[in-house]
Amino acid sequence: MSSRFRCTCIRCRFSSLLGPVMLVTIGALFLAQQFTSYRFGELWPVILIVLGVWKVLQYMMPSDGHACPVTRQ
Repeated sequence: MSSRFRCTCIRCRFSSLLGPVMLVTIGALFLAQQFTSYRFGELWPVILIVLGVWKVLQYMMPSDGHACPVTRQ
């Protein structure tokens, strides 16, 4: 039996997108640095804002059908 377990509820699927969203955000900040007068050092708080908004949205997602992994004893 596989020890790997994946829940398919909306909340868990939404939380799995956090990594790609952070990479896109950081990429957008570096892109803004190239094409505007703002520097990454001035824009880094946007990362915290995106993370906070993402966590609030994740909390608000329904967890219908959430399945916890069964632990063996």
